[in-house]
This record gives sequence, C-alpha cells and structure tokens, in this order.
Amino acid sequence: MVDLVSRVIRMFRDPGPAHYRTKLLARSGERIEFAAYPGESLAVDEVLPRPPPRS
Repeated sequence: MVDLVSRVIRMFRDPGPAHYRTKLLARSGERIEFAAYPGESLAVDEVLPRPPPRS
C-alpha cells in the first residue's frame, strides 16, 4: 500500500486468520523486494511522487 501522506510503502505479507504475520515499512531512499520474485527490487522513490518544492 502506498501511503502518500506519510511518504512510505506499507507491505503486508503472510496473511493469517486475524491479521498479517509480516508487516514491512519502506521509506524514501530504500528499496523493496518482491516475495514472488526473489532478487528483484524497486526503489521506493520510483513509486512515490516527488515532494512539492518548498517556497
């Protein structure tokens, strides 16, 4: 899930009967790896829009 307000990507894996067993948080400058494609990754900054310029 891409959280545009907090500028993070939240990943939920290993679903259980009441909740996900694994919860991951990736921030700008980090990379996320895909469980379905070991060894493949994506930069968080490639997904998040650029922040607006400060005035």
